[in-house]
Amino acid sequence: MGAAVFLLAGYNYYRLVSALPTCVGVMSLAALLGLWTAAVPFAFGIGSQTLLWSTVVAGVLALIFAGYVAYAGRSVRTGTPART
Repeated sequence: MGAAVFLLAGYNYYRLVSALPTCVGVMSLAALLGLWTAAVPFAFGIGSQTLLWSTVVAGVLALIFAGYVAYAGRSVRTGTPART
């Protein structure tokens, strides 16, 4: 999951460097992967508490950051300013 989120974020970075708009669909997929990463430890029962919480925190951070980029990209496409 981490590699997939990394590749999706890298693709979005490439688009931004190339002066193209943010791809909302790609970042929405990255946000969903972050949500999945946060939920998997509870669904499959990871034994170690440290591994469980580090996975949950990483998933939540991916969800928050990718979700914000998707939201901001949607606002740019529709012409409405993003709330900060």
